[in-house]
Amino acid sequence: AVLTYFVKVVYEEEPYLLFELWYPFSVLESWCYGFLMILEVIG
Repeated sequence: AVLTYFVKVVYEEEPYLLFELWYPFSVLESWCYGFLMILEVIG
């Protein structure tokens, strides 16, 4: 509940900050996903 509240406050007050935190994780996740797909094709 505390984390949800914190995210809500950050999202309302500093949406760009939240985006900057989320964006690198999104890129990293897509890279990992693509890497796993390549491994599946090769293997």
